[in-house]
Amino acid sequence: MAAGHHGPASGQHRLQAAVSPRIGRWMAVLMTGILLAGCADRPGPQSLLPVMGAPRAAAELTVFTATDRALAATQPPVYGGGRGPMTYERYALDAGEGDVAPSADADFAVVARQRLDRAGFLDRVGDLAAQPDHKIVVFVHGYNNSYQEAVFRLADLALEVRQQAVPVLFSWPSEATVTGYVSDRDSVAYARGDLADLLTDLTATGRPVVLVGHSMGGWLVMETLRQLRLDGRGHVIAGLEVGLVSPDIDLDVFRTQVMAVGRLSPPLTVLTSPDDRVLAASARVAGGRMRLGAVRADDPQIRRMAQQAGVRLIDISALPASDATNHDRMLAVVALRAAPVRSNPLEDLRQTGAYVLGGAGRLMNRTGLVGP
Repeated sequence: MAAGHHGPASGQHRLQAAVSPRIGRWMAVLMTGILLAGCADRPGPQSLLPVMGAPRAAAELTVFTATDRALAATQPPVYGGGRGPMTYERYALDAGEGDVAPSADADFAVVARQRLDRAGFLDRVGDLAAQPDHKIVVFVHGYNNSYQEAVFRLADLALEVRQQAVPVLFSWPSEATVTGYVSDRDSVAYARGDLADLLTDLTATGRPVVLVGHSMGGWLVMETLRQLRLDGRGHVIAGLEVGLVSPDIDLDVFRTQVMAVGRLSPPLTVLTSPDDRVLAASARVAGGRMRLGAVRADDPQIRRMAQQAGVRLIDISALPASDATNHDRMLAVVALRAAPVRSNPLEDLRQTGAYVLGGAGRLMNRTGLVGP
């Protein structure tokens, strides 16, 4: 807005002088944490255009999307950081192992892209989820993610378990910029109702639904569960298996969210990394307040909190990270979950409490190894 909308210019200058240094420090802290990952190219709007003349047989996996982003004024158009009504799409993707070359700025090539209405979306997801041993997996991305980045991130995860999961992306209106942290938190609040309605629709199919939130997406997941409980939609929560990966949630806020939501069955699973540099930056921005995704599983207070809240909290910092921020160990986690049950520590664990995943892939608590 123009300065005239906020009073005299001198007052505006004083406000800027007071606020700008503080905002500058916030952004410097966040950029220090996030840009440690390097300067990898980000997929642009063209990465979601179907490859012309690609044979349908080349498609290896299907990804569904549900988003309350608005279309941006780009060429080609893509869902951006603006807020809009819910829209649904279906993507057929090729990982580049066949005759279709992936886009220059993505690991996958889009073979087909289809806009769906709500009924068509639910019918197609339900049909695929009706296959034996299949689950609907809803992925909620974190801060500083574009729509196309989130599509390809879910495709990476789905490639590991494509015989077992029907992947659904819920993409909320992140600005996809480092400086958009505050705006992104507001957009999380905007998206709670839409995610709650999506989960209501998906659990009504009668198929198992796994809900996974990464980073700030974990906060959106918890706020949505809280809203569902307060709305009297406990039957929706009962149809979910919920996991949070490196959640960017104030630890005290999480305690209040868990109290409102109640115990889940199976228990809520929280995957943490005390060496997470992005969450360390977020904590500094928040005045030193600990983030849930960075807690130490060997902290006695954290152990008590996990037991009292009925949560499975697992330190996964022994798993390989995809970059120097240590904020993204999702592929390593998915690889574990794709393993046979008898060798998968995450599937073996049934108790609540706080645990450490050791370098040998075994879960440990203060008394030693957990499970067989």
